[in-house]
Amino acid sequence: MISEYNPRILEAFVNEIYPNKVAVTVECLFGIVRGVLSNVPFTNIMMLARPGKVPTSQEIFNEITTFIGGPCGHINPFLNTVLLHLGFDSGLVPGWMDGVLSHVAILVNIDGEDWWVDCGNGHPYMTPIKLESVHAQSHAGLTYSLKNNGDKYIVQHHYEHTDLPTENYQFKTTKVPFSFFDEMVKSHYTTRDFGPFLKGLRLVRFPKGEMVAIRDRELLTTEKGILTKSSLEKIDDLIECIKLYFPQCLPFLKPAMEVLRWS
Repeated sequence: MISEYNPRILEAFVNEIYPNKVAVTVECLFGIVRGVLSNVPFTNIMMLARPGKVPTSQEIFNEITTFIGGPCGHINPFLNTVLLHLGFDSGLVPGWMDGVLSHVAILVNIDGEDWWVDCGNGHPYMTPIKLESVHAQSHAGLTYSLKNNGDKYIVQHHYEHTDLPTENYQFKTTKVPFSFFDEMVKSHYTTRDFGPFLKGLRLVRFPKGEMVAIRDRELLTTEKGILTKSSLEKIDDLIECIKLYFPQCLPFLKPAMEVLRWS
């Protein structure tokens, strides 16, 4: 849980992403998740704009509530704080990508049933999944599901060109405090090869259930799940796309580009 937060600002944020009556229900959880993924970018722009500096809880709170966004270590801990504030039985769970502890997800218990939630992975996980569900979900061109793997669950991606799903990450269901991820978060911010986020630019969100993303010097969008890619080799094109789709991030583009040595 992010302990340093202003309840008034938190309430304003909830009203912005989910302007409906809040109740501890699955329907409400679905709506909040969709609202976060629609409005809050999954991005590493602040990791680049303040290189080598691990954010404080207050910085995380400020960057999510002003819709600058952040990576999993921003969005999911913040969302967990929101859910707890609203009365949900929610907690953080650790995730492993390629065997490395490098991700944080959320588990929410509603009426005795556990639901996996993840708004911090750059994927359209717009529908939380009940742990024992065998049903896949599809959004913005991605089909995903969970698989019980003994002491962990696997988040699987399904693609038309293959019968076998691809593992994105595994997670355990034992809830842990935010401090459990201190070394992981530090590594993301300070170790260049720990992940991709100090070597390129990522901005992703899912307005109306479709994707708009900037991945390095490329714009990716979906319409009815069909993916389109456009080159952003010209800096002016990159600036215009960020201004259009991620305006709160624009003030931090220049220092991010300096770290990436883009010109």
